[in-house]
Amino acid sequence: MTKKVDILQHELVPAYRVMNEEEINVILREHNIKFSQLPKIFVSDPIVERLEAKAGEVLEITRKSRTSGTAKHYRVIIDA
Repeated sequence: MTKKVDILQHELVPAYRVMNEEEINVILREHNIKFSQLPKIFVSDPIVERLEAKAGEVLEITRKSRTSGTAKHYRVIIDA
């Protein structure tokens, strides 16, 4: 029998969280971009499925960085 692994707990997977509308607006303003210019991630991505996130929501991804300690990235969830 195979043991199930929680992909969010794996040491190589960065931290993910769904952002609220206010946070999204701040990011768009700070980076002077439009919502449509955010990088995309498919709703079928295993991380998105595990988070039970929906199309149109935005994920904040916090990765470890050798130069800055942490680096934040953003992805808008789209239908496949």
